[in-house]
This record gives sequence, structure tokens and C-alpha cells, in this order.
Amino acid sequence: MTQRIKIGAYAVLLCLGIWFGYGFFKNLTAATIQEGPAVEPTNQISQVDTNQDPATSEAVTNQATNAVANTNVAAVPPKQNPPRQASAPAQTRGKNTSAVMSYGAGLFIIILCLGLLVAHDFSWFAAQRFEKFIFDEDLEGVKDPEYEEAEKVWANGDFLQAIQLMRDYL
Repeated sequence: MTQRIKIGAYAVLLCLGIWFGYGFFKNLTAATIQEGPAVEPTNQISQVDTNQDPATSEAVTNQATNAVANTNVAAVPPKQNPPRQASAPAQTRGKNTSAVMSYGAGLFIIILCLGLLVAHDFSWFAAQRFEKFIFDEDLEGVKDPEYEEAEKVWANGDFLQAIQLMRDYL
């Protein structure tokens, strides 16, 4: 893999990772919005604060409820508020959840590919450094002159003399 292809792969993977990450978190927040109560409670709470003694309030309440009313009082219709719309309709939430799953899967694949590319480059770098550490720059080992002399004698055909030089070398 050439250096240009690697740099291009890194750039493409990073751009795709940013795009998938943005889409994932944008849709995740849209899918997890907490909906408020759709309708206000219908129970009306008395706004009048009475500091009446409980003992006298029973007597007054009994007199008030047992008394005969002279006229019919018109009932006041309860205050009606228009129902609030939910912040995210069910259909939109489903689309957002689907988008979260799609962007999440894409982000996972991109992170996996980016990790494999980084691991490949790191292992190649470590192998090159280790090879450089083991071998010299010109990849030539250290040669012993006594051994080289024994090799030359052996190449000339004087085998007994070559054996004697090898014994001396060891």
C-alpha cells in the first residue's frame, strides 16, 4: 500500500467518522427527547386561602350544605387549554431511532476500519524499527578475518589445512 493511498484512506475514514458521529448524536438526542404531559390536570385547586378553625368549619360547612339555595348558580365551565402537541410524534421518533441505528452501525464500521489501518501501520513501524535494531544499516554482519581465511583455504581445495584453521578459530 503506497503512502498516498494510506493518507487518502485516513482522510476518507476520518471524514466519514465525523459525518457518522454527527448524525448518530443528532438523531440520538432527537429520539430520546422526554415528552411533557400532553394535557393539564382537570382538577381545580382552590385559590382562596382560608385560615378557619377546623371545629367551626364543620358547622359552617354543614349549614352551607343543608341550606336551601334560592337561585341556581350558573356553573362556570372549566378553563380549557388547547392540548399541546408532543415534541416528537411517534412516527418521527421511529425515524430517529432508525437513523440512530444506521448511523451507529456506520460509525462502528468506520472505527473498526480505522483501528485496523492504525494497527497495520503501527505493526509495520515496529517491525521496521526492530529490523533496524537487529541488523546494521547496510545489512552486513560482522566478519571475522580468521574465519574468512579458513573459507578461502577450503575454496582452494586444501581441506585438511582448512579444518586445522577452523579448529584454531574455535
